[in-house]
Amino acid sequence: MRLRLPPRRAALALAGLLGLAGIPPAAADPVVLPTAVIGVESSYDSNVYNGRGPDYVTRITPRIALHVRDPRVDLRLGYDLGLWFYAVGRAKNSVNQLARAALAVRLTRRLTLKIADEAVWAHDPGFLLRAGVVAPQTSIVDNIADAEISYQALRRLALAASYSYRHTQFGAPPPGAAPLFD
Repeated sequence: MRLRLPPRRAALALAGLLGLAGIPPAAADPVVLPTAVIGVESSYDSNVYNGRGPDYVTRITPRIALHVRDPRVDLRLGYDLGLWFYAVGRAKNSVNQLARAALAVRLTRRLTLKIADEAVWAHDPGFLLRAGVVAPQTSIVDNIADAEISYQALRRLALAASYSYRHTQFGAPPPGAAPLFD
């Protein structure tokens, strides 16, 4: 004897059996958004490294990123590469890298945990797109890590605690430049 159920009834029966077995219902599928971009830029710099003279600079900047999100998790990953080429040779060609990762997880309806990290390794500090970074033309390694936990106590009241860590290390300054302090 063979039992045949219409697809809708079969799905409802299976969902009921899984519910009795203690298996939670499936969550919404995550949204995955990959990104790949490449930029090519060429410009004239009349004063390379503040005193080496004029040169043409070509920058090739590929970027890849991944954003994964669902109702409880938001994950963002990114990597930028900066290849800088000097036509006349007033400066050495450089490789600059920037990696980012951020994760936000809703542990409960009111409790959220966020962690993030950003690391930069750059031979040419012009790659750094941060206000307030002033350094002679030297390499730099920079790492910023953040963590936060927040609790939505009331509709208009959120409590949060966060921690940030930053480590910056400069390479040797060019000859004749003032020394740097880490």
